[in-house]
Amino acid sequence: IVVVGIGASVCRQIFASLESMTANGAGKGGSVVFVNCAKGGHDVNKLADPKLGYWDNAKAEVEKRGYALPQVQVAWYQSDELRDSRADFPGRPQRLQASIADNMRDLKQRFPNVQICYHSARHTTAFTGDRPAGAEHREPRPCPGGWGGEWVVRGQTAGEGAIKGWG
Repeated sequence: IVVVGIGASVCRQIFASLESMTANGAGKGGSVVFVNCAKGGHDVNKLADPKLGYWDNAKAEVEKRGYALPQVQVAWYQSDELRDSRADFPGRPQRLQASIADNMRDLKQRFPNVQICYHSARHTTAFTGDRPAGAEHREPRPCPGGWGGEWVVRGQTAGEGAIKGWG
């Protein structure tokens, strides 16, 4: 069973830690492996842009590690919308919800055996001090991701079926 990490740089960093924590099999079955397909700078827009080849790179990463695409059954997704700086509510979370749903459709199309996708919202950098790199991700920037992700999951579990092919 292959678990893939899908998203941008923060996802890549967190998933790399998850990979290293489970490398020796502690807390997981021996038939579960982790493959980090996250790519720095790839927000929901870049994941959706076929010209950038995110999904081709993700598939290549799985195959490079010696696994077949049908083995990918679980995903962990973490991304954000970096182009939209509007702070309108519920507008921004609704726009992000639509983008996340698009990413989930792409995930299911590229890895049709995925049965579960865990979604995490972007973390806050409010407590990173005065680092300039963290300023663009301070609150309220991460908040819409939480709402957008929740609304995707809530809609799917309510049977709205926004993500075709998912239960």
